[in-house]
Amino acid sequence: MRFHRARGAKRRVSSKGTTNRSLRFEGLEDRTVLTGGIDFFVEVPVAVGPTPQDVAIADFNNDDLPDMAVTNSGNQSVSILLGDGEGGFTLIGNTLVGIGPNGIRSADFDGDNINDLVVANTIGGSVTVLRGLGNGTFSTFVDIIVSGGPEKIDIADLDRNGSLDILTTNTTGGTISAILNNGSGFFGTPINTFAGVGPGNTALADFNRDGILDAVTANAGSNTVSFLQGVGNGTFNTPFEYNAGIAPTDLVAGLFVGDANLDLAVADTGGGSVTLLAGDGTGVFTQVQQIAVGTIANSQPAAIVSGDLNNAGPADLAVTLTGENRVAILVGDGLGNFAPGPSYDVGGGPTGLAVADLTNTRNLDLIAVNTRTSTVSVLDNRAPIAELTSAPAVTSAVATTQFSVTYSGENAINVATLSSTNIQVTGPNGFSQLATFVSVSPGGNGSPRTATYQISAPGGTFDSSDNGDYAITLLPLQVGDVGGLCVSPGFLGSLQVAVEDSGDVLVDGIGVRRGATFIFNTSSVSAFIPQNFFQIDFGLSDDIGLTGDWDGNGTTNVGVYRPSTAEWYLNLSEISSFDAGNYIAFGYGIVGDTPVVGDWNGDGVDTVGIFRPSTAAWSLDVTGDRVFGPGDVELTFGAEGDTPVVANWTSSVTTSLGLRRNAEWIRNATSVTAFDPFANLPIFTFGVTTDTPVVGDWNRDGLDEVGIFRDGNFALNLNGDLSSFSDLTFGLPGDQPIVGLWATESSEGPSPPSPPSPPPPNVPGG
Repeated sequence: MRFHRARGAKRRVSSKGTTNRSLRFEGLEDRTVLTGGIDFFVEVPVAVGPTPQDVAIADFNNDDLPDMAVTNSGNQSVSILLGDGEGGFTLIGNTLVGIGPNGIRSADFDGDNINDLVVANTIGGSVTVLRGLGNGTFSTFVDIIVSGGPEKIDIADLDRNGSLDILTTNTTGGTISAILNNGSGFFGTPINTFAGVGPGNTALADFNRDGILDAVTANAGSNTVSFLQGVGNGTFNTPFEYNAGIAPTDLVAGLFVGDANLDLAVADTGGGSVTLLAGDGTGVFTQVQQIAVGTIANSQPAAIVSGDLNNAGPADLAVTLTGENRVAILVGDGLGNFAPGPSYDVGGGPTGLAVADLTNTRNLDLIAVNTRTSTVSVLDNRAPIAELTSAPAVTSAVATTQFSVTYSGENAINVATLSSTNIQVTGPNGFSQLATFVSVSPGGNGSPRTATYQISAPGGTFDSSDNGDYAITLLPLQVGDVGGLCVSPGFLGSLQVAVEDSGDVLVDGIGVRRGATFIFNTSSVSAFIPQNFFQIDFGLSDDIGLTGDWDGNGTTNVGVYRPSTAEWYLNLSEISSFDAGNYIAFGYGIVGDTPVVGDWNGDGVDTVGIFRPSTAAWSLDVTGDRVFGPGDVELTFGAEGDTPVVANWTSSVTTSLGLRRNAEWIRNATSVTAFDPFANLPIFTFGVTTDTPVVGDWNRDGLDEVGIFRDGNFALNLNGDLSSFSDLTFGLPGDQPIVGLWATESSEGPSPPSPPSPPPPNVPGG
């Protein structure tokens, strides 16, 4: 039995209202409709150094719990506070930096898997990089001279070399400075670009959707924001300014108005407001709303952050009110409207603000930096939580299986919100099912409450064709407490189906495409017989061959991508009963792109995508409608010249991104819909630069392993740890390798098709 659970955490919970009986429901019943409330508990402020300015949240002592680092301008130091995973922090010491430290951020700059720090020293005119030692302490690594009064810090790969760079916002100089990392944690001379009058902070994102990071600054001196288009080498083009409120000092980017273009929310310190600017996807911004915040005219909104604070789905905003010693919440509806929410007393003169999950509960908490009282305040999100507490593996031919989710919180769980619409389960072969709610125990409102859910086998009973991991996901606005607070939606964990084979099933096999001919070897890589093969013709000789499950029925189909026109031709027939005329054709991407295919959302259907080698930009058709639009994904990952390699690196359900750089393999551990470019598996070398990469589930563990194709020979890493290899000869030099579900352990494979009739003229390749 193997049971995977999303990480939980210790949490203060209520035990009110518990009884000893179980409450059962049949079918779909009336349920309470949740809209998403907000409630934070302000913890006792924690003392730091004098006159703190900003905060960075990261794990500094390698215990998988978030810690914090706070800049103290009053004594030229950074305070390090270690977190306990429950919202509590302990100050362990201070590290000296430059004069007048202000902005601070954390990242692993030198590739040792330990978080480092970078600090902007405003008065000293420098940036200090502190190397993390992995135990909560830091050593000074380098001081970099930066002109113009650096105040705030941003971190991103500005020159697309795969390493994280530094960007400073320089208020007195009116500039931003890019400080590029050579890949080993060594930084070059700052590259300065004029931004505007008195910029207070910068937002980095791809605002014009060209695959390159741009910058937008909040300019207090001109009541504007400036858009600076990124070039991709650490430089930016001439700024374009757009009106904001009075004396804007901070801003945050996000999807606020209901389309796929990034927007801006700007804190107007002099105007006591937040200005919402809608982006059009080209770098142009239009003011759509100005929201007054605070109860006095001089509320002084200083710092602003964004996140789903009420677990309702759309992004909300939080802003510090320096003039009122409060943090105010603005509740978003995802359509460009923000309504005043609750506000909370913190320490004196809050200036810095951060948002993070401090308790590993998927609830977003807030951290306010109180400059006048030299403290930080943690605002603990009191929304209830969910934990997958039981999901027994399915090992026999049963018709249904059950799993349990425990809900708990500060308030009693409202059992009327439990229903058969709470949980979505997705798995292999396109499996997608709303789990049937069975019972809750104990019955009645209270905390904790354990709900039991059930799913049914896709074909009547589970068999070996259903084997794999099934993702259990809580849907938005489903489960809440009696106060109207919602449980955070998202992945809870997975259950495994592992039924013994009753006969031969298809496994990943190898093949090649030679000219317009696909040649499939039907034996498994563990019992390889090179003479066992069959072939079909599809496409033109210059096309790139594709394999994938286009219709979600659990079998492999073929297709081609035509590089000369950026057109795709996907054949919908089974390869064992191939019909060359049964295909769809469409365009996606531009000439020069590299095609990729994967199950980006875990629905069992492979859809298309492209990797643009010149910019390392990816465009992925997550929705499967073959047109880029809402719900699809654009992101940047890699560097110019990388080869894309997508696979099921960490999940048998969803396809993740990867790269081959020379002979190195770089594999990302996250899904494309929740992409984190820094969450990568260990890098390793396999093969040589000129090899063609291949991936497949060679050992049938549900995850893909790597391999290479070289002049008619496959070298396959069988177990994923580089200790066992299989060298197979199949194909000729110049062939294109292909992999898919067409082999069996018995080496018999699917029945080969009869030789196809010549295709009609309108079929590709005809």
